[in-house]
Amino acid sequence: MGLNLKIARRKNIDWLIKVPYGTQTALEKALGSELTQRILSDIQHDKRGVSSSEARNIERILVIPIGWMDRANWGVEGWTLIKQYRELGEEERAVADRLCAFVLERLSSVALNID
Repeated sequence: MGLNLKIARRKNIDWLIKVPYGTQTALEKALGSELTQRILSDIQHDKRGVSSSEARNIERILVIPIGWMDRANWGVEGWTLIKQYRELGEEERAVADRLCAFVLERLSSVALNID
């Protein structure tokens, strides 16, 4: 895992704890058995990273767009969009996920001058 990815995931865990959930315990409860409060604490204190499979499971469990954990924190505006995303049906969310993946892939290609 690259440093930027590790930082983005840690910051997003920190944001999830502080803003929509309020505490590590509340986020732990929302995640079920995915991450314990101890693991969340270790992530916040940079003693441990978030693996790709954990990031995808967090997104799936919390019903947030795929790849959200890997990006810079979206803040309040982003969370408003996530609330709207959660209201979509499963098929609509799948289309939105594919669209996001397509756009991110294109942006990466442009940034690397691959196209």
